[in-house]
Amino acid sequence: MGHGFGPTTPPAPAGVPIPVSPRYNTVTPVAVTIGNLRRWYMAPLWPPGFAGLYQLAVTVPASLPDGDYTVLATINGSQAPPVTLTVSN
Repeated sequence: MGHGFGPTTPPAPAGVPIPVSPRYNTVTPVAVTIGNLRRWYMAPLWPPGFAGLYQLAVTVPASLPDGDYTVLATINGSQAPPVTLTVSN
């Protein structure tokens, strides 16, 4: 989860928890990397019940070796704070 990924479509209501419907996806695509590898993800969206918080669902490849990896989300040149992902197969 993160914040600051910009406007959504449709425009999300300000300062209130997001309803279950419709889905509020970001207008601009978000680039996600895991250990410097570009990953595919579901459209970033505002999860229901939260205000101003984005959720990204990222697929971690089964072939990724065990270890700690830095996960970064970037949009329009701005980067969310890095998160460490520990992989153990």
